[in-house]
Amino acid sequence: MSYLQTRRSRDEYHSSAMREQLIGCFRYFLLITFAVAMASCATESKTNIVDVLAQEKDTPFWLTPKVDLGLNSLSPAVVKLVRGPESFRKFALLQTGVNAPSSNYVPSNPSLEPFIPSEDTGYLVVDSGLKEGAQPYGDRKYKFKTLDTPFAGLTLLQTKMGHKATVDGRYSIVLSAAKPSYVFVAIDDRALDTYKKHGTPAWLEEFMPTGHKLATDDPIMNRVGASYLVFVKQVAAGRIVLGPPCMDADYNAMYFAFFAQAQ
Repeated sequence: MSYLQTRRSRDEYHSSAMREQLIGCFRYFLLITFAVAMASCATESKTNIVDVLAQEKDTPFWLTPKVDLGLNSLSPAVVKLVRGPESFRKFALLQTGVNAPSSNYVPSNPSLEPFIPSEDTGYLVVDSGLKEGAQPYGDRKYKFKTLDTPFAGLTLLQTKMGHKATVDGRYSIVLSAAKPSYVFVAIDDRALDTYKKHGTPAWLEEFMPTGHKLATDDPIMNRVGASYLVFVKQVAAGRIVLGPPCMDADYNAMYFAFFAQAQ
């Protein structure tokens, strides 16, 4: 083989090797670019998801979308009271003014004296007890004045108005449901202002608004045009726990609850 042929073969070999190196570098560049782009997309997606979750978490439960349960066909749930708040405990209370509230609040307003019963029946589950004329509290004589038809006849949990200022996490009402159920909580609409100022009880964040309202013959609530807003969550069969009300003793009414079979 001549010198020129040998030189030409070497040149062709080097050119071929350089082409392979350039192709390899180009492929590596594409892989790196693709990896960076995917990482960027993943980061952006993760950030967006986190932002959405943060926005949902920061939304008060009363401003979440209303839930449609098909309320025309509700039937009472079989619910039993396991235990009410442990009366021997000294619970922490929400103080909004100069004077500390009482652990068992009793109003001093003379117009409310006729609504204080001689006997306090405490926390009580009443089968099919939600109806006009029924009492939502064991320590007050207030009665339901208006009641949306779908709720009539549902299982009622009477609570205690005197415990409305409790903010203690140890406060709990424990119940048991025989089957999957809807848990409805009726909250004084004025209490939402209290939650805005002092914080919302964590257990209420699981509830969603129904758009329905209830009213009693409480003269103070009627005078200021207040009513109970109805919120709901669905639970499986078994244990149900309702937490502290965290309400202003002077300006809010205690919550009560009722139950329907989940559809």
